[in-house]
Amino acid sequence: MNYYTDDVSGTIIGPVTTPYDFWIDEPRPEWVTRDGKRRIAKGFFESDEQAVEWFKAQYPAEFAAGVEMRVFDR
Repeated sequence: MNYYTDDVSGTIIGPVTTPYDFWIDEPRPEWVTRDGKRRIAKGFFESDEQAVEWFKAQYPAEFAAGVEMRVFDR
């Protein structure tokens, strides 16, 4: 057996998800970032559509005002 590779054999149980962050243009001193935004939510979702629907339901005011959604590779 080769212990020096990233190959994994097995079965994935459950959905394959991707990490998402949601950022708004409302910087506060305790959360200041270089681009002047702050993250207000994050989660793992199966698709962009699922992430958008979740954010819209959880943060309707922020969704209406506009939000930046960032998607990350794992």
